[in-house]
Amino acid sequence: RPYAVVVLTGIWDVLPAGIGGDERDPRPSDPDWEERYDYLMDRLVSLVTVHGARVYWATMLPYGEDLAESDRLNDRVQSLAERDARVEVVALDPAFLRADGTYTPTATVDGTLVPLRMADGIHLCRAGAAAAAELIAADIVADWDLPLADGWEDGDWRDDARYDVDPCPASGNP
Repeated sequence: RPYAVVVLTGIWDVLPAGIGGDERDPRPSDPDWEERYDYLMDRLVSLVTVHGARVYWATMLPYGEDLAESDRLNDRVQSLAERDARVEVVALDPAFLRADGTYTPTATVDGTLVPLRMADGIHLCRAGAAAAAELIAADIVADWDLPLADGWEDGDWRDDARYDVDPCPASGNP
């Protein structure tokens, strides 16, 4: 019986090739992809909110210089929030786009330039994960009038070896 459910969908839901390939249903190339994807989103929200939870649906992380795929999925997320009051959109763009709206693969943390994404350009390094989590957490704690735990950004999650992939810094902090 959660109070808050965080959902993050991404590139594999809209990229024509990728995980699942032709076995995905709906396929991003299907002419009725939008309608069928909306249906899946609606079903998910109905299932996870049955006991009153609120859904915080994070926008797709910007993907490279061509943001069309991100926009395609984010349009679906925005449409969902417009038709369902149980859903709040959490925009992740502020952490991954420059002021001019172009994608940035890096951020400055404690005076050091660090990567936000792994070499594949998709998966997050520690700095990217922290940036996304900060935006999501800010919405949740504001809605539920909760304090954000001090020091979460330097917690044990930084020791997870999955982050130790080039070009992510090998240490827990940048």
